[in-house]
Amino acid sequence: LSCAITSGLICFFATLVSLILCAGTILWLDPPFLPKEATWASLFSFLTFGLVFTLFILLLFKPEIVFRFFHWLCAAAQRRFTRLAPLLERATLKVEQLTAEHKTFATMFLRDHKWTCALSVPLTCGFIGARIVGSYIVAQALNGDTTLWELCVTGLVLNFVVLFAPSPGASGVAEVVT
Repeated sequence: LSCAITSGLICFFATLVSLILCAGTILWLDPPFLPKEATWASLFSFLTFGLVFTLFILLLFKPEIVFRFFHWLCAAAQRRFTRLAPLLERATLKVEQLTAEHKTFATMFLRDHKWTCALSVPLTCGFIGARIVGSYIVAQALNGDTTLWELCVTGLVLNFVVLFAPSPGASGVAEVVT
């Protein structure tokens, strides 16, 4: 479980790095065909991804900080809800064990498999790019009048909105935005 959590964090880390780079590029270039609301969405996405990126860096490199916060939260809940104390105590022990294992696996991944971690960022960019190129091919097949650059920027803004949409599955938001 700890190894799966650690490898999932590394993959999510690669996605965050890719999306931060894309949002920063869109903000920097500020394409004229985008409405100002999309520029605000890019700025919000850039800041949100930056915050989540910082939290995941902490979780990847300093999981003890996250464990201390969880331990404090459980202690506060135990004082308030005494019936849940045994359950929260077991949860605290399990999270402590997972934190120790996670730190071991994170060290192993970053020392022994650093090229795998580094290659996950270009691979993630490739997957995002493949989705955008796919939408361009569909638009051209339907005789759409658009450029690859316009679809690239629009597709990235769509990714920002869908990934942080405050809905249970974000599928309704994804359909409306698309």
